[in-house]
Amino acid sequence: MAKKNRKKSTFFSDFKAFITKGNIMDMAVGVVIGGAFSAIVNSLVNDIIMPLLTLATGDGVQGLSVVLNKVDKYLADGSINPEAVLWNYGNFLQTIINFLIIALCIFTALRIIMNIKKASEKIVEKTKLELAKNKESAEAEQTVAQEAVADVTEEAKTEAVEEVKEEKIAEEVKVEESIEAVAEAIEEVAEQKETQEDLLKQIRDLLATMQQSQKSEQPAAEKTATKTAAKKTTKSAK
Repeated sequence: MAKKNRKKSTFFSDFKAFITKGNIMDMAVGVVIGGAFSAIVNSLVNDIIMPLLTLATGDGVQGLSVVLNKVDKYLADGSINPEAVLWNYGNFLQTIINFLIIALCIFTALRIIMNIKKASEKIVEKTKLELAKNKESAEAEQTVAQEAVADVTEEAKTEAVEEVKEEKIAEEVKVEESIEAVAEAIEEVAEQKETQEDLLKQIRDLLATMQQSQKSEQPAAEKTATKTAAKKTTKSAK
């Protein structure tokens, strides 16, 4: 029983999967639309085209036939003789006409659909091309803007570098000038120091000469003083 139930469930599930396939549904829709379309084509043939052919030939194409056994086709009452063996080629021609008209209608409908599809594809391609062109133009504009920004940035950078160089050169000039001023001051101080040392040396030399002259004058003064003292003593003794 379990096996039978499993087989039934598998069968119904497979059948359900079969009838719910996309191709089956598309085929069903195609059959329904084809039936409606065939009704339209039959009405076109029977109601529009066949009356014109009957008017042109005097008898319908479908009624055309050939008696093969050489008896009368019709009886006295106008009905078809049952003994007559008819070759009804009119029915064959009618079927061919129906086929050609159906094929022509299907071809026309498909051609219209294909033309509409091509036109829509052309519109889509044209839209894509326009979008691509707009994108390319936007990218080109963006590239130009980026290049312009890069140029402006490079110019600003160059100007900033030049300004920095000029400021650096000015600072170097100021430093050199200050160094030169310091060197000149040092030279002046050195010169002043040399002149001071010369003056001190001269003063020292003068002091030394004065001391030597004083030393040389002191014994002479002492001698004169001793002489005057001796003279005073001799006078007092007298």
